[in-house]
Amino acid sequence: MELKQRLQLFIFIVILLSIALSGMGIGIVMYNKILTSESELMLKDLKRTREFFHNEVENLSINIRDWSIWDDTYRYMQDGNKEYIKSNLSSSSVTSLQISAMIFINLDGSINNSTFINTDNNAHMVELSLINMEFNKIYDTNKESTLQNGIMRIRDKNYIYAINGIQNSAGTSEINGYLLMLRLIDDNFNKRLAVMLDHKVELESISLEDLVSTKDTVINDVTFTDKTLTGYVIISDNIGNPVLKVNVIHDRFLLEQGNSVVYLTLAVLGLVSIVSGGSYYWFMKKDIVENLNGISEYIKTIISKEPITQSHPKLTGEFAKLASVLTQMSSDLLRNERELETKNLLLSNANKNLEMKQAELEKSNADLHEMNSAMVGRETKMIELKKEIENLKAQLGQS
Repeated sequence: MELKQRLQLFIFIVILLSIALSGMGIGIVMYNKILTSESELMLKDLKRTREFFHNEVENLSINIRDWSIWDDTYRYMQDGNKEYIKSNLSSSSVTSLQISAMIFINLDGSINNSTFINTDNNAHMVELSLINMEFNKIYDTNKESTLQNGIMRIRDKNYIYAINGIQNSAGTSEINGYLLMLRLIDDNFNKRLAVMLDHKVELESISLEDLVSTKDTVINDVTFTDKTLTGYVIISDNIGNPVLKVNVIHDRFLLEQGNSVVYLTLAVLGLVSIVSGGSYYWFMKKDIVENLNGISEYIKTIISKEPITQSHPKLTGEFAKLASVLTQMSSDLLRNERELETKNLLLSNANKNLEMKQAELEKSNADLHEMNSAMVGRETKMIELKKEIENLKAQLGQS
């Protein structure tokens, strides 16, 4: 296989690999984004689920305050007026509260005989003795403080409950009993939650033994399968015991749509790669080889330190830009080389001048040294003559 054919095959394979890797990258990025989006949606629904339970408890708490802090209820706990029961505790008057039971509890913890049980939602299965036991647990736990509202399990059923002391409307009297309201967590409750979330919801009763840890009142997790995304919330009672597991189930429609998009993208990229590769091989093979040969000529000229002239091949496309860069590079190199030669010549002349000056300086130093030596000899002779004259004067003076 000739070099030109090898180059064409190599470029074609590179194009195919680039498109395949791009498709894989798109798939991975899209899948990760889908996982992130699905997880965020699930966590939002789990948060909304917790808020739904909180709002249910809060709603029941508002209702029970209206009934417990009321003069009629307060008088009923004092005198047992049956007219109160007849006027207020009929099914029709309490249906709007959506409660399963309204239970009047005496101060000694016993249940008042006029307790209302709503048989329309199967609350008649509630045993009053069990309610009494659960109330005593709450009361013992909270002592004399305000009794908390929350979730309660009675046998195999879970209830939202609210409890409040019974006083007069002004809130100035002593508490003369307690009012307990129960709302069964049943299929209707499940449907309302599912409608609010717009997703399937499953409720499951659990106990402490079903969980490894119950450090938090609410624990949530998310599980992925090919078809569904399931998250759950653990609802605990006021002392931290888990009583209810709420499973929220999402259909993975985002993943299905994402897979379809990825498959379609890969198919399109594959088709594009085949068409583009064939077109490239058909139309561009000669042009690229010629341009590469032209670039080779440019590089040889630069290495030989010769200027690039108009006689060099004309290149096309991106190769023309590369040729322009190489031309500018050659011009800069030649100019820099000329400047360097000029500076070297100047430096050589400067060195010669420096050597001449140094030789002149050395000759001047030698002459100065010789003159200095002569001057020192003359001074010495003068001193000796002076001494000799003094001696002659001394001899003449003696004679």
